[in-house]
Amino acid sequence: MAEVSMNDEKREKPSYWESPENIRQEIEAAEKERDKRISKLSNMIRLFEGPGRSEVTDDAFLPYNFYYEWMSLVRPQIAFQNPRVRVRSKKPDSNALQAKALEYYLNRWLRDTHYIRTIERATTHMAFGHGVTMTVLDEYAKGDYDDLVTRPRKIVIDPSQFGMDSLARSWEESRIFFHKCVCDKHELLERAEEEEGWDKEAIKKMSTGSNLREIGRPETSLDRGEVCYWEVWIPDDSPEDSKENGTLLCIGNYATSDGQKAMFLREPRPYYGPRWGPYTIWDAYYVPRSPWPMGPFQAMDGMVRALNAQARVNLRRARGRKDLMLFDESDTKDAEKILNAPDGAGIGISQFEGSKFEKVQIGGVNEDELTYERWLDGLLKRGSGLSDAELGNTGGGASATADAIAARGSAARLSFLEQKVYDAVQRDLKTVAYFAWREESVVQPLGQEFQRELVNMGVPAELAYAIPLEWKGGEKGSFDELEMEIEPYSMRRTDEGSEQAKTLQFFQLMTNVAQLIPSTPWMDWNKMLNMLGERFYMPELGETVDLDLAAQVGAMMMQQQQPMAAQPRPMQSGPRMSGDLPKPSSTTPGSGLSRLPKPSELGTTGGGLPGQNAGAKVGAAARGMA
Repeated sequence: MAEVSMNDEKREKPSYWESPENIRQEIEAAEKERDKRISKLSNMIRLFEGPGRSEVTDDAFLPYNFYYEWMSLVRPQIAFQNPRVRVRSKKPDSNALQAKALEYYLNRWLRDTHYIRTIERATTHMAFGHGVTMTVLDEYAKGDYDDLVTRPRKIVIDPSQFGMDSLARSWEESRIFFHKCVCDKHELLERAEEEEGWDKEAIKKMSTGSNLREIGRPETSLDRGEVCYWEVWIPDDSPEDSKENGTLLCIGNYATSDGQKAMFLREPRPYYGPRWGPYTIWDAYYVPRSPWPMGPFQAMDGMVRALNAQARVNLRRARGRKDLMLFDESDTKDAEKILNAPDGAGIGISQFEGSKFEKVQIGGVNEDELTYERWLDGLLKRGSGLSDAELGNTGGGASATADAIAARGSAARLSFLEQKVYDAVQRDLKTVAYFAWREESVVQPLGQEFQRELVNMGVPAELAYAIPLEWKGGEKGSFDELEMEIEPYSMRRTDEGSEQAKTLQFFQLMTNVAQLIPSTPWMDWNKMLNMLGERFYMPELGETVDLDLAAQVGAMMMQQQQPMAAQPRPMQSGPRMSGDLPKPSSTTPGSGLSRLPKPSELGTTGGGLPGQNAGAKVGAAARGMA
C-alpha cells in the first residue's frame, strides 16, 4: 500500500484502510477476539507463581504445579543457548563473500545482544499461549567513533498488547497487525517536534492514564502522564526485494460526548522493512479457523485443574486425620498414664482389661481416592509428555518395551516443540539479517575469525590481514538470493562428556578417511565429505581436507612404487620344470617333491610371497647411497 495523505481531497472514494475510524473498529474487534483466547492468562501466571509469590487461596493452590514442572524441565530442552546461523548464497559466483560476512555478523550479533534472553521470554509466552517479538533499529555509539550507528534490536511484546485480523483463519493471512504502545505524553510531543508527519494537536487531545489496565499492568492510582496509542502495520502484495512493504499507521483515541473517537497521530507512511513485517509470532500448536495459536498450558489446563482439585480434597482429608483413644471413664488415671507416656515406655496398669481401651482413627484419605488421584496424574503425564524419567523418577514401567515406547512418545512431543522454536528463531533472525543487509547505518566489526575464513576461501593472507574488517549494510544485491538456516541442535544444552565423545568420534573418522583419500583418487571425496558433514551437522567437515594436496601425495606414492616394481627379481634356486625334479627314492615315497618353505625359512631361501623382503632391499639401497 503506497503512502497516502489525510488531506487528499481529489479522491472521491478513499480506501477502507485510510479511515482512522475503520482502523479503530478493526482494532476493537481484534482485541475482543484475542481476549477470548487469553482470558485465563492472568490466572495461569498466578498459579505458576504459587503461594510463594502471589496471594493464592487454598481453593486455588496447586499441589501439582504443572506449569513450573514444564517450565523447569521442558523449556530448557527446547532452547538452552544461542543458536548458530549459516548463510549461503544461491548465486555463489556473485555474492558468496557477502553471504559469509553476513553469517559472521549474525553470529556476533547473537552474542552481543544476548539473544538467548529473548528466546527465553518468547518461549515462556508461547507456553502460556503465544509469543510475539518485534524488530526495530536502535542507535548506539560505535566504540571510539563519534558518529552513531544502528543495529537491530528485539522487543518482546506482551500477548495482551498485540493483535491481528479478527477475520483471518491463520496469522499468515492477516490483513492487519498492531501493538499497543505506552509512553509519556510530553515525550510524544517532543518526538513530534523532531520528526515529520506527527499531528501535535491530535496528541494534545489524548487523555492520560486511560486504557492502561488492559495491558496487564497492576491496578494502581498512580498517574504518570502516560498515553496509549496503537502502531499498525498493514501488509500488501509487494514484489520481492521491494523497499516499501506495506504501510505503517499510528492511531490514537480522544474522548467526546459520544464516546471515544479515533484519529491519526501521524500521517501514514511506507514500511521500509521485510515483506513479512516487523513481527514474529512464536506459535506451538495451530488451531483451525483461528489466527491465534494455542500453547501447551492452554491445552492441558483442564487436566491440571481436575488433578489439583482431587489433590486438594485428599490434602484436606489428610490434614483432618485423627488418632483417638477411647477408655472407660472409671479408669481416667490409667488413661492419662497412656496418653502422657513417651514412645516405647512400659506402663503398669492394675487389673488390665483390653476392652477398656480402644484406638480409633477419624478422617484421612482412603485408597480409592488415592487411586483416582494417581489416575489423573497419569492422564496429565501422558497428555503433556512429562515422563517419570524426565521428572527424575527412576522407577520403570510395566516392562522395558513399555518404557521405550513411552520415551519415544515423549521425545516426539519434545522434538515437535523444539522444531517450532527453531522455525520461530529462523523467522526472527531473518528479519535481523534483512535490516543488516539493507541499512547502510548498520556497522559491526567482524574480528579475526572472519579474516581466517577469508584465507580459507582463497584470499591472500597479506590482503585478508591487512586491515580490520567490518560489516556495513547497504545495497549488495538481492536479499532473496540468500539462504539462512539454524544449525540443528545448536540451541540444545551440551555437556562436557557428549562434546568430548563427539570430538573423539570426529577425529577417529577423519584420520581413517584421510588414509584412504590419496590411494583412491577416483572417488568423489568432496561429495562424500559433504554428505558426512550434513549427517554429523558439521558443514565445515569438507574444509578440513585439502583434496588437491591429497592428490599430489597420492601421485608421489605412485611414483615411488613404480621404480620398486621395475627392479629385477633374484633367480630362484628351486626347480623350474618337472624334469629338474629329483627322482623319488624307493625308501621314502614322495621325498623327491618340493615342499613349501616354512615361515622361518622365507628370509633365507629367497622364496615366499612377492615383496616379502622389499623393506630390506630398500633399506640396503638407502645405506649404499649413504
